[in-house]
Amino acid sequence: MISPRSVLLATCIIARDPRVDAGALLDLWAREVAVPVNPLDRSGANASAAVVDDLDNQAFLLAAIRGTRAGLAVGCHLGTRVNGRSDDEPFVVSTRSVDAARQLALAAADGQVLLSGDLGAFMTIARARLAPNLESTRVRVAGGPDAAAYRVRVASVPPPTVRGGNTIPGTLDEGRRSRLFERLGAALTPFLGPIAPLMLQQLPSGRITAQELIDAIVRNLPASQRDPVKRLIEDEIRTLR
Repeated sequence: MISPRSVLLATCIIARDPRVDAGALLDLWAREVAVPVNPLDRSGANASAAVVDDLDNQAFLLAAIRGTRAGLAVGCHLGTRVNGRSDDEPFVVSTRSVDAARQLALAAADGQVLLSGDLGAFMTIARARLAPNLESTRVRVAGGPDAAAYRVRVASVPPPTVRGGNTIPGTLDEGRRSRLFERLGAALTPFLGPIAPLMLQQLPSGRITAQELIDAIVRNLPASQRDPVKRLIEDEIRTLR
């Protein structure tokens, strides 16, 4: 069942570095999150998808922002659904939505994620998780006049809003720990490389507090990676049920 606090995105990844497979990167981000991601067009250099992202968590958008590096650019536009209304069907967005996202990606600076003006305005009105981090700008799209767009500042990301109340659990039992490590292995790979799952396996067995887990993982990371990795782990812990 799709949450009423969701937004349909048309997303396009442009790989400017020939060594990067945009489709494989999209697949990686899709595995990191628990929201519907339906890949659409793809080639070696670009890939697009319809994404149903939750406004209170914005897990996919955060995965895209944190996973976009030099040699990549991403555009996100409000999507217009063109197939049936059933939540059981993969979402398909209009060609126009995908093209608008692609033009934003082409206009984005290297290593940047750009949101369309209507998407940024919608997130602001809906008080989405990343709304306080939006920064308005104007970009030249498809050789036409400057258009409104938004960048996202990620130096300090607000915690997810969980309606009905939610905090990071103090202690992780074996069941929660096992589920968490399965998700963290994929989520941490863009930061730590293929060693991420092995690093998790080396942690002491048994019950562990959330803070002990975070400290153990970030302790030996470079200073520049500690805050984003810490936030990612906290986000994953909050999603545990």
